[in-house]
Amino acid sequence: MFQLLQSFGSRKRLRPYFRLRFGAITLSIFSGMASSLLFAASAQAAERIRLRFGLAELVVTQQELETFAATGAASGDLEIILSRLEPDLQDQFQAALTANYELDPVLANRFSYTRSGEQLLTEVGELIQTESGLNGFKGLRAALTLAAADPEGLTILKFIESFPTDIQLDIGQALQLGGRFRSLLADTQQTVTQLKAETVAIAQIEPTVDFSTLPDPRALGDRTVSMETMTLFDEARDRTIPVDIYTPNFLETDAERSVPVIVVSNGLGARRDRFTELANHLASHGFVVALPDHPGSDRERLSDFYDGLESENFEPAEYIDRPLDISFILDELARTNAAQFGNRLNPEQAGVFGYSFGGTTALALAGAEIDLEHLQQSCETRSSLFNISLLYQCRALELSESAIASAKLKDDRIKAIYTFVPFSRSLYGPDGMAKVEGPVLWEATDKDILTPFVVEQLPAFGWLTGLEEMSEESRSEESQPEEFQSEERLEAQSEGQSDRYLAVTTGLPHARITLEVLDRLTGQDNDWEGIRAIAENYHQRLNTAFFKVHLAGDETYRPYLQAQGAQYLSQEPYPLTWTDSVSEESILEE
Repeated sequence: MFQLLQSFGSRKRLRPYFRLRFGAITLSIFSGMASSLLFAASAQAAERIRLRFGLAELVVTQQELETFAATGAASGDLEIILSRLEPDLQDQFQAALTANYELDPVLANRFSYTRSGEQLLTEVGELIQTESGLNGFKGLRAALTLAAADPEGLTILKFIESFPTDIQLDIGQALQLGGRFRSLLADTQQTVTQLKAETVAIAQIEPTVDFSTLPDPRALGDRTVSMETMTLFDEARDRTIPVDIYTPNFLETDAERSVPVIVVSNGLGARRDRFTELANHLASHGFVVALPDHPGSDRERLSDFYDGLESENFEPAEYIDRPLDISFILDELARTNAAQFGNRLNPEQAGVFGYSFGGTTALALAGAEIDLEHLQQSCETRSSLFNISLLYQCRALELSESAIASAKLKDDRIKAIYTFVPFSRSLYGPDGMAKVEGPVLWEATDKDILTPFVVEQLPAFGWLTGLEEMSEESRSEESQPEEFQSEERLEAQSEGQSDRYLAVTTGLPHARITLEVLDRLTGQDNDWEGIRAIAENYHQRLNTAFFKVHLAGDETYRPYLQAQGAQYLSQEPYPLTWTDSVSEESILEE
């Protein structure tokens, strides 16, 4: 729950507390809300947590938890519970109780009233119930806001203390959730281990490549780069689209309409400057790169949501408007090609790099279609506790069938897409993903709590590479999944017969905020700047090689799009794995 809230950004990263343009209204609303919640909490706050397992009951008091957090000493029923845990789990639990989360109370409260927030809190409320056994949704909303308002920051202990009644937990349900979480971690580790072995196996049967004789995608290209900000206006949609255009210096060898275009689509609530380094790198290699903001799901929209000007952090119409933004940018580049670019651009030969929500956008431009029936079933049967992105995907159910049917999002000018941790499994489903055309480089990470690797990334990628021929409902126990190490598949990959690639950057997170949450929960202290540098290096190297081959038609870069290339480009301790398909058995059904 905290992860999703923090993914919206902290107050520090957006605007100072209670900005003047909205300050008085915000302060008044929050003061009234906080006062009423504080009054309710002071009348009766959680002092005990009742742990029920059938007819049996254990009771842990707030004081026992505080003592254990401070000293490591346990008493009463808490001691009985901890005696069942391994020492390392006891240490993690102790650290988690006092781990501090920077979460603004206004943001927490506003999020709790969004559709995504209510859905998440309702799911959590089935586990964390009131003392009478009712769904703890309302208590969670109050506790989250009050605990976040503490000047020293939000902790689990403060959260428990702020819950307006004693808490009841169903141990059976908690154990079931814990088992699913452990299985998720184990399956992720097993799958990554298999992918590492597969990368090695494929590399061994590939023709040996001397990479020292090839152009190096790690280095900047030989062109100088200029940047210009354009403000485009789509009159048909009454939509203003700011976009930064990175242009290489044109050479005499650049023929008319010969320079490919790459559009970078960012994630939810992000600014377009998130990928300036990537844009500069690609432009230095001879591409024109466009970095737009998507009104309705960019940083400005997030700020407006934070300031109370919007009730939701994004609108479901963004599933349609974002792809249309990119098509409109290509229209405008074509219109201004002669006057502004000497007619050197080739908007008909375009690619998209998309991060998170941007990856979802890229898939739509390549042909993926929203499957409302599949999405409805997923939203009714799957849990967002193990796949936070499902909360975002379910927002598409607010779109009408007519709006989806009339939206023509596939753009034939898009010849190749690079998706980085997109969310798409429930939104598009196997039938919608089967409609994707053209080369795809799909980058995933194994440390991803927003779009988890084995429950979100692998199934969707699998539907691009062979599993798309079978819907989820049509799979049977008699189906014989392809083995990871089948000789036929290894040989097909080594001969470069596929243009769908899965690259897994092991050990890297979805975003900085997810790394911070994991660090607090596990007691680790990772170097974000160092990790970010490696992640950015992977983006630059893989994007350059991929688009050089599939947009610019430069086959000298193709060796980088295979197992040996992945090994060559890898940076320890975050190795890169490489495959072109996944087996059905590797997909985890929730």
